[in-house]
Amino acid sequence: MVGLITVLRAQKRVDVLLDAIPQIWDSLPDTRFAVIGSGPLEDRLRARAQALGLVGDPRFLFTGFSPPSERYLKALDLFVLTSDWEAMSIGLLEAIGLRRPPGGHRCGRRRGGAGGPDRRAGATR
Repeated sequence: MVGLITVLRAQKRVDVLLDAIPQIWDSLPDTRFAVIGSGPLEDRLRARAQALGLVGDPRFLFTGFSPPSERYLKALDLFVLTSDWEAMSIGLLEAIGLRRPPGGHRCGRRRGGAGGPDRRAGATR
C-alpha cells in the first residue's frame, strides 16, 4: 500500500497524490493507496477524491488520523511525502525508522531530499 499520513493543509499537497492515482492505476492497477489525516482541507480533498472516482474503489482509503502513527505506517509499503516544503518531516523520519521506504516528488524549495541543498539557505546548484 502506498500512502501518506499528514495534516490536510495546503503545504502538504495531498492533491498531488490524489491526481496521480488514476494515472498510476493505468499502469499498476493492483496498487492500493491510503490518505490518512485530517485538517482544514479535508472536505475539499475528499471532494477531489470523489471527482476523480477514487471514493468507493476498494483500492483507495481516505481516513482520519488518531495516534499513534506507527499503526498506519506498518500498513504501508511506501510512504509518500508530497509537501511543497518541510523543515524536517516527522512523518518521513517515522517511516524510515519503521523501515518503510519513502517516496516523493521534486517540488518547491526542497531539493535532494530532507538533508539536501536548499535554495533558501543560499546553496548553489
